Amino acid sequence: MIRSARRQVVCAALVAAFVALACEPSSVAPTASPSSMSCAVEVSFIDGGPDVQITGSGFRPDQPVTLTAHGPAGQATLTQATNPTLRTDIRGVVLFVLGASREDVGSGLIDLTAAGCTASATIVVLESMFPPACPTGDPIASGGTEADAYEDLILGDGPIAYWRFEEDAGPLAIATVGGAGAIQGDGVFGQPGPIPGSRALGLDGDGDWVNIVALELGVDFAIEGWMWFCGDGIDASDALVGAEPNVNFHEATVRLWDGAMDVAWADRQVEVGRWYHVAVVRVDGEVVLYLDGKAVGSGPFEPTLPITTIGFGGVGSLTGQLDEVAFYDHALSVAQLAERVAAAGLH
Repeated sequence: MIRSARRQVVCAALVAAFVALACEPSSVAPTASPSSMSCAVEVSFIDGGPDVQITGSGFRPDQPVTLTAHGPAGQATLTQATNPTLRTDIRGVVLFVLGASREDVGSGLIDLTAAGCTASATIVVLESMFPPACPTGDPIASGGTEADAYEDLILGDGPIAYWRFEEDAGPLAIATVGGAGAIQGDGVFGQPGPIPGSRALGLDGDGDWVNIVALELGVDFAIEGWMWFCGDGIDASDALVGAEPNVNFHEATVRLWDGAMDVAWADRQVEVGRWYHVAVVRVDGEVVLYLDGKAVGSGPFEPTLPITTIGFGGVGSLTGQLDEVAFYDHALSVAQLAERVAAAGLH
């Protein structure tokens, strides 16, 4: 899908940004033109791709520019010719930023034309330049000593609600403790979880989450779960629980948001393509955020915390996977959180 400041004038289903082989700028000789002798185009890559900066130079100053992107075989051709802001500047230079989707993987060609001079660059979109795709496979086999031992570990600490997400399919998520959760949208059950032999619930970020019987957490409490992120990035839509207040990952950073301001915000970011154990613990009016058993942020929080959803935080829904989500009416210790991480053996 095209992502640029000019997306309103570019057809979103077509080729947009390209990544060159070995991430080197690519250009070919321009066509001959009586109005310009030296126009050229280069491709420079932004943070390793797939977003790309297209730079045209050597054109006549202050001229309208037509950008044509010929996509991989079988894909349509994008022509950007209607935006009046796509012009050469006083130096005869034109700049344009484009983005690609997995539909654009393969070789393509970019043409820039202004005042009769056309310059071209051959480019390639590589699958390796995209974040990990979200799993959508058939359910894996579940069970085993590690998975059973992990369940015993959680139950031994007395949760008031606990979902393992071990089902083959919905529409309900059966709770080991508490009431069943109702799947909103199309959750993908049976995906590989963080514990050997465990299954996880996949959510695609397009209106999928779990509605649960409302919980009201007060005084001391703890919330925990495993999260795996995928897709094009991590933002406030990627929530563990909510709806408001909620625990989400604004700018890839876990926070407790009370609906008006941040209560606590982590001092480090998370990444796509790996599992994290996420926990929120309150003791004596102080809430502490944990990632993989380590404290990453804290702040004062006195009100009760109502929870009605898993995987939804009021802004949007998680793009990724959830597993082993539990709630407690008492705090968990650092040692107890460390046991969870050790049991997964991932970090």
